[in-house]
Amino acid sequence: MNRFEALWDEFYEEVPIWQTNFLPGKLSGFYDYDGIFLKNNLTQNKYHCVLAEELGHFKTTMGNIVEQKTIRDRQQEIIARRWGHKKIVTLDNLIECYEKYITTVEEICAHLEIVPEFLEECLVHYRQQYGQDIFYKDYLIILDPLDIKRKKDLAL
Repeated sequence: MNRFEALWDEFYEEVPIWQTNFLPGKLSGFYDYDGIFLKNNLTQNKYHCVLAEELGHFKTTMGNIVEQKTIRDRQQEIIARRWGHKKIVTLDNLIECYEKYITTVEEICAHLEIVPEFLEECLVHYRQQYGQDIFYKDYLIILDPLDIKRKKDLAL
């Protein structure tokens, strides 16, 4: 089972998820009270990212925010995206990549089954939340450019 299927499997009893050609505007995914709708013909990695964001809307959003008319709508969009980021690109996932010598953006995206734009959004989110450097568990995670080091290997 790939990561997209595992994510779908984790939530299928909580919210219906459908693939369709009929979505508003140029959206790749859409959540409303009837469930999550994913655009047909996305790549597997793109499906994974879109599903994570739409699950973020399922978990955090109230009301219709598609048109982004108010500041509250835009804030809810950011909260939902951040939920999706944290769900499928965790700090533990980044450390796992480091431990497996997976270091380039392309390799990380292939391993986590995401698209590069989603990885960059995740790193921006983590920089906003934690700053440039994160001491997490026994690691120093530098977010721009992405680099991970074991604390014991640092000359302090």
